[in-house]
Amino acid sequence: MLELIELGHGLLRELPDCRLWGVDDGALMLGEDATQFVFCWQGALTMRQAGAWPHVLTAGMWASVPGKVDIRPVGTDLSRGIVISRHGWL
Repeated sequence: MLELIELGHGLLRELPDCRLWGVDDGALMLGEDATQFVFCWQGALTMRQAGAWPHVLTAGMWASVPGKVDIRPVGTDLSRGIVISRHGWL
């Protein structure tokens, strides 16, 4: 059965081995115990890992990031995206 999920900021859904997050109006700090699959669907998102240069995703771009990452919308425009955290995948 198909389930619609209302998008917003923060944790949207939690399953036994993964979590679905929304990014639209603030930072998300995601943990070390998972690989993060990030998709930007509007505007731009900045991703930063400790000791690394920031990476910018614009609308339509995606990335996979192992471990801890900080994800933030860029600027004051309507930047939005989703993140799937897959636990145990590093």
